[in-house]
Amino acid sequence: MKVSLNWLQNYVKTTLTPSELAEGLTDLGLECTYEKYGNSFSNVVVGEVTECNPHENSDHLFVCKVQVDKKSSFNVVCGAQNVRSGILVPFAKIGATLDFGKFKIKETKIRGIISEGMICSERELGLGDNHEGIMILDDKHVRGSDFRKTMNLEEDIIYDIDLTPNRGDCLGHLGVARELAILEKKRIEKSDYESIEFKKAKVKEKFAIKISSQNNCKRYAACIIKGVKVKESPPWLKENLESIGQKSINNIIDAANYILMDLGHPMHTFDLDKIKSSSIDVRCAKKGEEIVTLDGVKQSLSTNNLLICDGSNPIAIAGIIGGNNSGIDEKTTNILIESAYFNPVNIRKSSKQLGISTEASKRFERDTDIDILIPALNKLCAIILELAGGETVPKIFDIYPRKSTIRKISFNIKKCNQFLGSEISLQSIKNIFDSLNILYDKKSDSLECTIPSFRNDLNREVDLYEEVARVFGYNNIDNSSSCAITFSSFVADERNIDSQIRLLLSSNGFNEQYSNSLLNKKEIDIAGIEENSIMISNPLNKEMEYLRNSLFCGLMKAVKFNENRQEKLFKLFEIGAIHFSNNFTKTGTSESFSLGLVWYGEECDNWSNKDCIDFYYAKGEVSHLLQSIGIDNITFKEDNSSEGFDVLCNIYLGKNHLGYIGVPNKKNKSQFAIKGSLLFSELNIDSIKKSINKKDSKISSWNYFPFINRDISILVSKEVKFSDIEKLILSTDNTILKGVRLFDLYEDNKLDENKKSMSFRMKFQSIERTLKDEEVDVIINKIVDKLKNKFDAVQR
Repeated sequence: MKVSLNWLQNYVKTTLTPSELAEGLTDLGLECTYEKYGNSFSNVVVGEVTECNPHENSDHLFVCKVQVDKKSSFNVVCGAQNVRSGILVPFAKIGATLDFGKFKIKETKIRGIISEGMICSERELGLGDNHEGIMILDDKHVRGSDFRKTMNLEEDIIYDIDLTPNRGDCLGHLGVARELAILEKKRIEKSDYESIEFKKAKVKEKFAIKISSQNNCKRYAACIIKGVKVKESPPWLKENLESIGQKSINNIIDAANYILMDLGHPMHTFDLDKIKSSSIDVRCAKKGEEIVTLDGVKQSLSTNNLLICDGSNPIAIAGIIGGNNSGIDEKTTNILIESAYFNPVNIRKSSKQLGISTEASKRFERDTDIDILIPALNKLCAIILELAGGETVPKIFDIYPRKSTIRKISFNIKKCNQFLGSEISLQSIKNIFDSLNILYDKKSDSLECTIPSFRNDLNREVDLYEEVARVFGYNNIDNSSSCAITFSSFVADERNIDSQIRLLLSSNGFNEQYSNSLLNKKEIDIAGIEENSIMISNPLNKEMEYLRNSLFCGLMKAVKFNENRQEKLFKLFEIGAIHFSNNFTKTGTSESFSLGLVWYGEECDNWSNKDCIDFYYAKGEVSHLLQSIGIDNITFKEDNSSEGFDVLCNIYLGKNHLGYIGVPNKKNKSQFAIKGSLLFSELNIDSIKKSINKKDSKISSWNYFPFINRDISILVSKEVKFSDIEKLILSTDNTILKGVRLFDLYEDNKLDENKKSMSFRMKFQSIERTLKDEEVDVIINKIVDKLKNKFDAVQR
């Protein structure tokens, strides 16, 4: 939400500096930043074109004489087709700057003729989008005068406010001005538009308004103005709107947008002559009904969408956008102005369903002030009559079937202070309520508070506690010197395992990634099994229709992001929830937590060596991680039936499936346009928690006795797995045999196309004595015999 300081000062005159105002609003809960807004040019004066002749070397350029005073005139080459002699223009002299100093005017030669300055258009001066020709000034301007001063172009401060969803009352300058008034300890200055008298047309208009869906439209007000003239908006209106990023369209639409940004209440204007039935019906759409909106898009409607109808034909989607069959254009002479209150829940759902978000829908879905309808209607009428002429039809429509009740909340001063940990006096609280426009009556030890209609977010006593705290100032509430809690508040930390995993991985060179938990249809197919996926009933857009069923997509996007920035070697991890549908829970869904791991890149250039990441490296890191958190004796079982991976191994502890590790294939990587090599692993944290060995860790003393390494090489069938050989070797001895590792693997058709050569290194060590070769030889012979008997191995 952008607001103009000059605009705010129509309501409250402030002496605060821009930074003090920003800090004050932020302390009140309206977090904001600001920037200067104003003239993008310098050294521009009013000049008169005294001569204008065609350029002798061009068929579209003109050579002009521009005079700024009696003594000074300049030769200027101009390409604008609306330039002519005898007009006043904004003239940028040599040394002038445009576009906030980015463009400096210099003497130049154009087609052989020297140009000593520039005649400017609106867009070149930053005053509008018109670039079809130069800006022509009224005769009232004085030749040679400073263009900025003669046009009354003031500098401004624009605040960009980040509002919380409950503060819809601040989606307009009036609402922000109320907050500014709190800082200044003043009352806002506002005109009373409740009972304004307008020039009335003598002709009565036969028109009818009906609210068929009263649950979705509690109040609908309207008035008719006849004889308006649609034209360009005056400078003051255009400048106000453009200062906060709104585009000028015409005087009628701009006036409605001005009220929207001023009072925070959306209004809509219809071309009265296009409403053929001379009636309005506010109803819900029929199944299959359609409307072409102002942006030219045909919208298919559901029965939940609220419509404004011309008899039976829709002419607007209520609270969101008008139809192109009733819009204002240059031929419009009679208009109907709508000022209504729509159900915020209905508008929010319709906006999300249709994928349309407008300035109007943003306000209606956050709830608006039902009591401002008539004041806003009158103020808009006054501005339109001033800008476009015309007369109002005597009857003002105000359909209000069930009036809203006044909200009252009982406020206990003692409870408030206990809740906040403060000692705010009764008088201070009364002053705070006065600044918030909250009326109150004293009743014994409490106040009976009447909530203003524009504060739809205040419904409970605790809401008033928050109001007191933010106006009093959180910084003014002393910190408590004690803390009282019960032992029942201490519960087991179910996610403590996450912290352990984060510490271990970050200590081993991994960086943590956070991904969006919502995926689109294509991603959910990549990530997992589509039939078990969960689709959101009311998604924000098509890119976020499903709850993720794997961490794969999020990590692949992170890989691509880093790859695009020329990162060559990195490791990422993510911990997050994944979801699947099922038939055995009340909700039909299940949630579990997963750990995703990615290793990217093959090598990092170095003169002495190259760091290599391959499948075995990644597999070793997974093993180390699980062992570090208390899971031993895991097994890796190759899965040849998996899609999307060139190599995939499932990870087990006994029969408990912990997850998998694999090498994504080319097709899977191409889904994310990844070029480099990578490995991916996903582990189920809930399964890991169940598998952790809860025995106390034991620390053994340092072994001072030397160890002996022995190597053996064997020829075995290609079908034999290392894990099976490792298990057999370690089972041979449990006293001095401490470990075994594979250090060489060789395959060659010349050797035997069905065989492979494997070389193992075994470590022997005793904690009691120095070993002798003879006792190691005994164990080696046993190992060789077992390998021959079980795997038909041949020692090499």
